[in-house]
Amino acid sequence: MSEVEDGIDEHLRREELRARHRDSGLWDDTLLERYTTRQDLVAFVDETHRATEDGQVGYYGLSAVVFHADDLPEIRRDLEEIAGGTFWHSKEAVKDQRLRGRIGDMNEYIAAKTAMPVVVFDVRDHEITEAQERAVRDVCLRGALRTLDEQGITDVVLDNFPQAQQRNVRLDQAIVHELRERGEVSEQMWMHHGRMSEEHALWSADTVAWSVQRHHFGTKARDSQHVAPSVGACRRYTR
Repeated sequence: MSEVEDGIDEHLRREELRARHRDSGLWDDTLLERYTTRQDLVAFVDETHRATEDGQVGYYGLSAVVFHADDLPEIRRDLEEIAGGTFWHSKEAVKDQRLRGRIGDMNEYIAAKTAMPVVVFDVRDHEITEAQERAVRDVCLRGALRTLDEQGITDVVLDNFPQAQQRNVRLDQAIVHELRERGEVSEQMWMHHGRMSEEHALWSADTVAWSVQRHHFGTKARDSQHVAPSVGACRRYTR
């Protein structure tokens, strides 16, 4: 086969991949291009937090769920089927009797599909206020990125911040730059902040992070059942 024919075949293959991602509900153009050119493992990361100023135990956690990029079209469709639609947020789902049981279903699916054990980095301390959460996030994010790098994973997609908190995007990127400069992660480490409405694979990290927090601080008989299906596929690092 000639180089021209090889080039045409590669172009058609990538166009087919783009179409598969689009048809499954991916609306983030940066991720669309990344998935079709890299075709590698991708870590989806989200936070959960419990700020307190009244002497109770505070909490901050990050979860990282890893899928292969080629599996994402199927995973998005499956997650939408479990959710029963195109919107998902575990904090909201638990308030709806019709959706509450689907949190455990989603954790079970994630545990079966993840390419490596789910990683959860968290910090528990007294009086973690909102003002302190940035420093705690830095600790968790550094740990998560180092751990992912050890597994050869360099593509990281985080849930984005609201417009009023966009400064945090720059601070997250600064951490990646710092770790690359120090040689603590690969020079190929890449981070992108996406939205759960545009990349439904981020639902996985939201579900795991929220479920772990509720396991620690919720009503045990009710809330621990959400995380139970993923316990065997989860590695937790506490700071």
